[in-house]
Amino acid sequence: MSKLDRLWLSVTWCDTWPNCIQTVLQRGLSDHVLISINNNRRICVLDNKITEMKNQISSLDTKGEEFALLDDEKARMTWLQEGDANSKFFHSVMSNRWHHNAIQLVYVDDVKVEGAVWDCDSYKSLGPDGIRFGFIKQFWQELKDYFMRFLS
Repeated sequence: MSKLDRLWLSVTWCDTWPNCIQTVLQRGLSDHVLISINNNRRICVLDNKITEMKNQISSLDTKGEEFALLDDEKARMTWLQEGDANSKFFHSVMSNRWHHNAIQLVYVDDVKVEGAVWDCDSYKSLGPDGIRFGFIKQFWQELKDYFMRFLS
């Protein structure tokens, strides 16, 4: 194991789960190894919490007591149940975030664009087309119309 593949435990952890066993699993494609922590009673606390939440959701569904939960709690339980899985729920959440964060319209002012170009260092890294800002500054009068048409 390298120094990155270590596991640190606190005194509180050891007091809470005194019978934990650290197991190093086989190295896969990564250059790191997986470290598993096993307890005699349960393998992973998170799995138990997810199972509890799933059971709670199913019992509430069967009893029809969904009104007892607040919207935040229901959303959190749904995320625990379906969250990062490659599911329709996950893709709909990400799609809504993408649409919410998208820039719909940008108002462009000639003076602000020219000021932004002049604020950039002329000899900094190349753009994706291989051109530095020094070139754009030198030929600004010829390129200005193209920039403004692109940004508007």
